[in-house]
Amino acid sequence: MKSNPVHPARRRWGGRVLVIALVAIVGLTIAGIVWGVGKLGLADAQTETPVEDGQPASEWFEAEPRSFDLIVHASGELEAKSKVDVRSEVEGTNTIIELVPEGKSVKKGDILVKLADDELLLEIEEADLKLEAAKADETADDQALSIAISEAKSAEEAADLKETMAKLALEKWVNGTDPQKKKELDQALELAKRTLTRVERDYKLSEDLFKAEFISLNEKEDALEAVLKAKDALEKAVLDKKVYLDYTRPSEKQQAESDLSQATAELERTRRKNESQLAQARAKLDASRRTLKIREERLEKLNAQLDLTTIRAPRDGLVVYSTSSGSSRYRHESIEEGREVRYNEVLIVLPDTSHMIAVIKVHEAVVRQIREGQKVSISIDARQGKPIEGKVVSKGVMAVDSGWGSNPDLREYEVKVELPPSADGELKPSMRCRGQIHLGSVDNKLAVPIQAVHTRDRERFCYVDIGNGKVKRVAVKIGRSSEEWVEIKSGLETGSRILMRRPRPDEVMED
Repeated sequence: MKSNPVHPARRRWGGRVLVIALVAIVGLTIAGIVWGVGKLGLADAQTETPVEDGQPASEWFEAEPRSFDLIVHASGELEAKSKVDVRSEVEGTNTIIELVPEGKSVKKGDILVKLADDELLLEIEEADLKLEAAKADETADDQALSIAISEAKSAEEAADLKETMAKLALEKWVNGTDPQKKKELDQALELAKRTLTRVERDYKLSEDLFKAEFISLNEKEDALEAVLKAKDALEKAVLDKKVYLDYTRPSEKQQAESDLSQATAELERTRRKNESQLAQARAKLDASRRTLKIREERLEKLNAQLDLTTIRAPRDGLVVYSTSSGSSRYRHESIEEGREVRYNEVLIVLPDTSHMIAVIKVHEAVVRQIREGQKVSISIDARQGKPIEGKVVSKGVMAVDSGWGSNPDLREYEVKVELPPSADGELKPSMRCRGQIHLGSVDNKLAVPIQAVHTRDRERFCYVDIGNGKVKRVAVKIGRSSEEWVEIKSGLETGSRILMRRPRPDEVMED
């Protein structure tokens, strides 16, 4: 489709986006520096002055049995348990002409987006004309095939009749004409011989009668003339038989056989010609039908594409533009009227706000203690004083990026907490939340503040007071821990005096 010119409002919006982006980068840079300084200060504060039960403690702590809850505090945001991506299914590029406002709750079947359909309407009109022409061609080719089949049948019947007549003519000559002709010639020859014998006998008798003067000379000469005629007739009969047997009979036989051969060949040629013509007619009809089918499918597809220019909600949900939810590959292009969209581009996300989950991030030190089914108390910033009880449904297998400007050494994992269904739709995606994951409790076990346990490679140890301003590094085996306390399974005894900060080099007693 043709590209529409950039709307002036879009150009102004692009300039504003650039200014906002520059301001955001500067702000994040300053925030990162402040965060880093604050983080260093916090680390020093934790090392130098730990806090116990909300009150500052000294830099020394005596290990003793205690009970404490295993609670992990984490923060994150809400997201819908299920959501549907609404895409543009119109091929090529198109333009938004109507758009539902973001944040509106919609029902299944409600119109979300309308795309321009003018070019599609033109294509449908052209496709409809081509379809009508294809129908006419298909009808004409179908009739042409019917005519070709009828003509082929007539031609083959005529050729077949001609071959049959030639066969009968040959059989008639062989079984009738030839034997009859030979018989006639033989009869004529025999009659000529008998006639000659009789007239010769009559001639001899006429001589005797002439001598006895019983007949006249004329009568005698008539008898002689009859003999001469009989001899001529006999010679003719002999010649007729010879001509027939030597010339006429082979010629007639060859002609009859040739007529049959030509008729058979003509029948075969007619059949092949019919096959070729019918194959061409069928091929032409098949091509017309394929063309017709293509035209029908094309028109059907265009009509379907026309229907797709009106995008409706496939389910109930809250309208969230794809550029707001992070579902779009074109995040720099805001979803608005007049904007060009591409085929299969996600335009709107419809989260099911009746069933939400909280996605919170926990530190890698405690992620192994997280189990499915554990209870989590979720506090949502948008509804203070109304914590929601949920349960862990999954945890990430890979650490997630904490974002630009965050501590690169911080390793966190996403934990998904399913919240009870809510019919009021009060909860929305991306709402900030905080969670308390209840891992259980430790009852009357030797424990120290978590700041007192140090790690080097895979070794865990504490610095224990040995007097005279010296400390000794003692390896410990730890058990369960909260964000404040850690259980000591071995290495320390009740009353062990533990240094709560990292010692100076001159304070450590070497082994």
